[in-house]
Amino acid sequence: MIRLAIYITLAILLAVGAVWFADHPGNMIITWQGWEIRLSVAVFGLLALLYTFFCWYLFRLYRWFRSENPLTSPKRQQSRRQKGLAELDKGWAALAVHDREAAIRHGKKALGLLPDNNGPRRLLVKATEGKIRQKYLDQLSKDPDGHLLAMACKLDIALSEGDTQGSLALLNDIREKRPNNPWISQQLFDIQTRLGQWTAAAQELTKLAKAKAIDKVTEKHLSAVLAYSQALEADLAGQKKLAREQAELAL
Repeated sequence: MIRLAIYITLAILLAVGAVWFADHPGNMIITWQGWEIRLSVAVFGLLALLYTFFCWYLFRLYRWFRSENPLTSPKRQQSRRQKGLAELDKGWAALAVHDREAAIRHGKKALGLLPDNNGPRRLLVKATEGKIRQKYLDQLSKDPDGHLLAMACKLDIALSEGDTQGSLALLNDIREKRPNNPWISQQLFDIQTRLGQWTAAAQELTKLAKAKAIDKVTEKHLSAVLAYSQALEADLAGQKKLAREQAELAL
């Protein structure tokens, strides 16, 4: 929506500029080596615009030849890959010591050298914030191979920000792609207990036990904690019978 508003504003400004030049045409004379060129200011502006577009296109073409050109020799491609991986390692090392500026700098270099590798984007997601981070997340999401990675990155962000509802929604989406992953069950259990979703938490606890992610003693202890929590909640709600039943299960 914001981008559309910017485009509309630019179109309006161009239209206003064109009308103004039409009302105030003016003339320009360029003299060089005995040659004299006469043209209106509007034509000069159009030529300048075309020249700018041409330079931009040449720059894009140059970048394509430098990065995605299929005619590049295998040796050169291998060299670029090694440089990209080296930049990626430097970026992660910088992020490990909380030097975000260096991490972003190395991440961008790695992305330029490894445009088809999701590693640099993952680094940049970790190192950046706000709209810039969202841009790299969107790039990961559009890649079929990077979609799950993007969801995992979003989950890390939601967990770090304490967004329990957002984390819960993301975990349920990830569960659809990895239904038997014990780590997902563990994360769901933690969040559901925070939200007081005792029944759902008990189901995740059962899955953890079946996957042998927890031992019998831990399962029994956590089951008792869940039952006790349900008993307290039921007692506060005036559901005495349910509170008594859950309290007995907690014993």
